[in-house]
Amino acid sequence: MPSITDPILSQIFATCAYPDLPQPVVAGAHWLIHLLLASRSWATLGAIAEIYALGDDRYAAVFDQHWAISFAWDATASRVCEARLEAL
Repeated sequence: MPSITDPILSQIFATCAYPDLPQPVVAGAHWLIHLLLASRSWATLGAIAEIYALGDDRYAAVFDQHWAISFAWDATASRVCEARLEAL
């Protein structure tokens, strides 16, 4: 499973830039996706951000009060996968 499935989040991850979003949102998403992808346990995820269950085996880490990165957890590989940027 790919780590990032959202092209906007993929660009933010690679460049810390996306012209159609406010810079504070881009900076928050860039910081959070790097930490989420580095996490290898639920304990680490919980130390980084508040994680909410969305259902269908998806979770969300909220930042900037109106944005979240949703993701699935690959238990076999112990990593975040299928990450997407979402407006709340």
